[in-house]
Amino acid sequence: MKRVFSMILVVLTIISSSITVFSANGDGNMDSGSGGGTGSGTRLNKWRYGDDGVRASIVEISTQKVVRTPIDFSNKDRSDIEYDFGKVSKIDYRNGAKLKLHRNSYNSITISPKMPIIINSSGKNDLPAIKRYFTSEWMVKRIAEEANMPYDEIVSGKYKLLIEPIVYLTYKGKRFAMTSHEAAMYNEKMNNDIVYKFQSITHRALPLGMFLEKPDLGFPSYTGARNKPQKDWVIKAQLGLGIVRFKEYVAPIPPKPPTPPKPNITVDNGNYDYRADTDVITSFKINSTTEIGNDNAITVTFHILGRDYTVNNIVIPSNSNQLVWVKWHTPKTPQSLNIGVSISNANVSSTNIKANIHDLKEVTPPDPKPRDRNDNFRLPMIPNHGNNTSATWSKWICNWKPNKQYVVYGYDENGNELGMTIDKGYWEFSKINYSTNLNANMDLVPGLRTPTAKKNGNEYEMKSGYGVNLKLNTDVSYNCTSNDITSAQNVITTFSEFKYDTYNRILEKTINNGFKSQFEFKKNKYSTYNDRTHFTPIWYPNQLNYIVNAEIIDVWTPVGMLRANLNDRILIDGNLHQDRHISIMK
Repeated sequence: MKRVFSMILVVLTIISSSITVFSANGDGNMDSGSGGGTGSGTRLNKWRYGDDGVRASIVEISTQKVVRTPIDFSNKDRSDIEYDFGKVSKIDYRNGAKLKLHRNSYNSITISPKMPIIINSSGKNDLPAIKRYFTSEWMVKRIAEEANMPYDEIVSGKYKLLIEPIVYLTYKGKRFAMTSHEAAMYNEKMNNDIVYKFQSITHRALPLGMFLEKPDLGFPSYTGARNKPQKDWVIKAQLGLGIVRFKEYVAPIPPKPPTPPKPNITVDNGNYDYRADTDVITSFKINSTTEIGNDNAITVTFHILGRDYTVNNIVIPSNSNQLVWVKWHTPKTPQSLNIGVSISNANVSSTNIKANIHDLKEVTPPDPKPRDRNDNFRLPMIPNHGNNTSATWSKWICNWKPNKQYVVYGYDENGNELGMTIDKGYWEFSKINYSTNLNANMDLVPGLRTPTAKKNGNEYEMKSGYGVNLKLNTDVSYNCTSNDITSAQNVITTFSEFKYDTYNRILEKTINNGFKSQFEFKKNKYSTYNDRTHFTPIWYPNQLNYIVNAEIIDVWTPVGMLRANLNDRILIDGNLHQDRHISIMK
């Protein structure tokens, strides 16, 4: 053979040990003959063993269209055929061709050597013989000759042969030729009269004579029952065909851009402690051993209190890491929360973060009394809760650096070079660096109703027993987005007379201007005038500084909480009893 070719052609095994006899209007339909066949019938409606042939169509693979008029082949002369439906292929009918009856125009090629039996209602078809016959070089050359088409063109790999079994039968005393597709269409037109009279042939032996074992040319493989009559729609869609395909030229496949690897990551997370009713930042670290660019970027979703917070386009160079964070508001009541985190497009799909929510409780100092004493008081050491007033962090970004190259990936069937320009570029990573700073100042002054207070330079003096007022200003500066940080939210003050222990006052935010805030004492319930004040004890030692300490907390960033420790003082000189005098009326 000039070229090697193969065929996917499946011939169904039809097994029938007996054929049921029907009678309609005095005409007996298919009778059972010797060997279980259907070689006899009524004079007007009958089929004889060996009354079969095939229709061969040349189909262009790329368009799935028949390129020549189909050719019918038979083992016998078929000049007795009075009616047929023209040379129309199953593909043409699938594409919308109508069934049209022709009279006295049928022709077929009587072929030698003879074809194997296709319609075999009494036993097994010889499948190997059928495959050998229709895939043989001489048969393909015969089809090429009848189609007036070069043999080399047919076997070039651009075409396939569609083979359809044909049945020749006598219907209502007239000789017909039809493929299984045409038999199904004609049966629909004749209101099921064809299947009524020829069920074992037109709807079983003929369509099941050939079908595909693999999908091809838009037709599916058939996996249904192999020994039962078939419905018209099944026949039209799946049965009555075989396909011969040739060893074709396989064009080299152009190279595809490499698929980015699925990120291989580990996750560092931990537990957080927060105050209730507070804006916070929760973060965790993703470590990656593989490169994560824009084409395989990670998406992280935090699931917090019934809401989802999504962070997109997380990129990381290989063997590096990235913080991922979210800003949210804690509930008003203390509780433990499990923050679920979903991670897409990575080997790790989820993680969890535990958040413990605590109350920030004020233990309000008692109302000082005129007779209170503390003769053993010594000024305690001022506490230092630590200062962490600045933070820095970063975020990876990447940009594609193209490197276009022409690549030869093969040759066409004529030896011409096949090539294309591909981009062998790479991701260039860089960091965006962020920072934030907490700036704060505190001013402790005598209360508004302290008549004998005075100021020496930058220092205040007052008598004990009067109140003090406080203003504390904070300013959080930053070069990130407002969603990456919080303002200062809580300030806790403690007092020297209590050794900075036992009692405290939580300041109230009286000015809230974005990330600039001012805090003061809450209104004092023991103040006659409802002042924002704290009363000093009357027993406080003379010539000793009265010192208030303030702890600024809950300035949250992706790398933790900022805090500051401030204090201010007023010198005590005397007590309020010295401001009292007795006036005698004359």
